[in-house]
Amino acid sequence: MYALLGGCACCDRRDALAELLRDLCAARHSGAGPRRAVLETSGLADPAGVLHAIEADPVLSSNVVVADVVIVVDAERGLSDLVHEQLARVQLEQADSVIVSKTDLVDAAALATVAATVTALNPGAAIRAATFGDLRPMGSFDGAAAVSLPATTDLSAPRSRWIPVPRTVDWTVLTLWLGALVTAHPQQILRIKGLVRTPAGPVILHAARGAIGVPTRRRDADVTDDDCGLLVLVRDLDPDAVAESWNVHRRALSADP
Repeated sequence: MYALLGGCACCDRRDALAELLRDLCAARHSGAGPRRAVLETSGLADPAGVLHAIEADPVLSSNVVVADVVIVVDAERGLSDLVHEQLARVQLEQADSVIVSKTDLVDAAALATVAATVTALNPGAAIRAATFGDLRPMGSFDGAAAVSLPATTDLSAPRSRWIPVPRTVDWTVLTLWLGALVTAHPQQILRIKGLVRTPAGPVILHAARGAIGVPTRRRDADVTDDDCGLLVLVRDLDPDAVAESWNVHRRALSADP
């Protein structure tokens, strides 16, 4: 597994993505590389940027075939994203396949509404349901259950900021700050994702739309200072102010200067 930290693969880290894919192609030609690769981007990546990075590179366009663009839609929160986020609709419209996840958290009527709305936006995409990674056919649903989505052209553009966190952090201090931030700005904090060192080892964490995901411990300990930090994507919020809030919070609640 390879991680591209410090930005999004469709824009900030596009060149790094192309370089990594070229290295994989070279390894493949030498007999040591993989035949297939799965690229998992951030929740705010535009698939078009990733596809363009492949198509515009002469090495990649000759060696890489994109088999499927898969978009995951949260059954519980995805409809809100489609209502409020133009990018969520753009992602969905470019999908070859759509997986509606966390279907155990909603009833049949709510699931039908999500499925119908997804199909209305992209009738050609294959759609499946998933619970804890168990994929199954979506089943029948009434297309009339689709939600009529309002225009989102008046939304301001998202802004990003990479917050370096090179030192080992106090987990309690970090989670207090993160929880307060996403609770205070549930619509403005579009995504926070990153890798931090903790006393228990490196941890990958992510948050979006007022919710914090389950942290994942990274098994390999080969993590550099450049790898460690948080990528913050916001709308109608100053990303520099978010970074400063972390620095103030960290200095106030820990011995770290």
